[in-house]
Amino acid sequence: MDFCIGLKDKDENQLLKEMEYQTRRNIKKTIEIGVKVEDLSIEETNRFYKLFQMAEEKHGFHFMNEDYFKRMQEIYKDKAKLKIACIDLNEYQDKLKIQLLKIENEMMTVNRALNENPNSKKNKSKLNQLNMQLSSINNRISKTEELILEDGPVLDLAAALFICTDDEVYYLSSGSNPKYN
Repeated sequence: MDFCIGLKDKDENQLLKEMEYQTRRNIKKTIEIGVKVEDLSIEETNRFYKLFQMAEEKHGFHFMNEDYFKRMQEIYKDKAKLKIACIDLNEYQDKLKIQLLKIENEMMTVNRALNENPNSKKNKSKLNQLNMQLSSINNRISKTEELILEDGPVLDLAAALFICTDDEVYYLSSGSNPKYN
């Protein structure tokens, strides 16, 4: 299995085509729901470490303490990259509400067409499809509201520590919240 993809002279679509189907699907899903990858400062190492500890618990091991990861950043300075994937649930909820409005508007258009031609199979089918989409989005909005109440408006999903050289990136450690895998 290849873990490297050459980046030279390739656009986003070409890179995605070289990835496994499931990887492409996961990337598209994270973009769709608004997952962001951010840099963490050394002062924010605790956000990384909380996720790292979750991985330790899940896999039944203990590797290093939080100070180790701070020392790595001090030693490697700007070559050390601490990255975190997170989602702002309020932003996600806003996206869902926009989708909801679009579907509701489309439903009104289809309903008007059905009033003019009640026997239209095409419009009946379209209305059923829109009703399913409406239900799905309402479901996601409800689940998002529950998550905000339970876990707060921003979820830290996963984090990793990398060391970068001129030519390569070395992955050192990571962790993720199993609740959101």
